[in-house]
Amino acid sequence: MTDAAVELALPFAGRWAVQNSPARRVPSHGTDLMGERYAIDFVAVDDRGRTASTRDWRTFLTTEPPERYLGFGRPILAPVAGTVVAVHDGEPDHVGRRSQLALLPYVLGQSARVRRSVAAVAGNHVIVALADVPVFVALVHLRAGSVAVRVG
Repeated sequence: MTDAAVELALPFAGRWAVQNSPARRVPSHGTDLMGERYAIDFVAVDDRGRTASTRDWRTFLTTEPPERYLGFGRPILAPVAGTVVAVHDGEPDHVGRRSQLALLPYVLGQSARVRRSVAAVAGNHVIVALADVPVFVALVHLRAGSVAVRVG
């Protein structure tokens, strides 16, 4: 463990909101598994704070296609200089859930996802090792087919 501060840039442009942050609690996602202790969820929003451009019956009752969400397909960049040590791109894009009804099956299925693999939880991702400190930065939940880096 290191006490060195690491300064990161935001990995995107535009307006985004923070959800599940270590500013609220540690571990930020309720677990230390799979590097989630200090994880931050960023969600693209418009100037009114909305996460999606469409709102209809699906918003309230079921899941929604990822294309509805403002952050889907937006460029994500490395927040720090380092070496790419892992890349995974092959997971399908997941549906979105703004409906409390749609969250229940998702929550009940989380333990099975954790047992399957890191990729089942993180989805498409890139992991960067920092050069001077023993720290890794993971960019996760990336759009399928969008990862354009190589290890090394």
